[in-house]
Amino acid sequence: MEAQLATKTVPGKKNNSTRNAMTLGLALLVVIAVIGLAYWKITQNQVYTDKADIEAPSITISAQKEGVIQKILVSEGQKIPANTSVAQVSDQILKNKDAGIVISAEDNVGKTVTSGEPIVTLIDPSELRVVAHLDEDKGLRDVQ
Repeated sequence: MEAQLATKTVPGKKNNSTRNAMTLGLALLVVIAVIGLAYWKITQNQVYTDKADIEAPSITISAQKEGVIQKILVSEGQKIPANTSVAQVSDQILKNKDAGIVISAEDNVGKTVTSGEPIVTLIDPSELRVVAHLDEDKGLRDVQ
């Protein structure tokens, strides 16, 4: 004897699952479209550059005459006010005229330096500038 499996079909069952799948797919499509539109809207107001440099004029402090570095009184990265003693070369005390951030300081105590040879270099942070190259046809009018 062969056994037969009986299947019972429920009217409307297939239609409900198909309808649910279509509704879910449509909702997913709407969500993706909204996210895409939001991304496009945000990026339209931004200007990009491939390369940018931060620049500032440097201020070098050097001895007025040849001498031997006795002391360096500042360190790289230090923010110093105007008229700060930064180094001693032989009997000369070197001071900065303007406030700034030390970007380099000769750390060779005992080294003989010539007149005009940089011992300490500063930058004025208020003079920092971002230099970037922008394409004229890519949002140049939006740069502030």
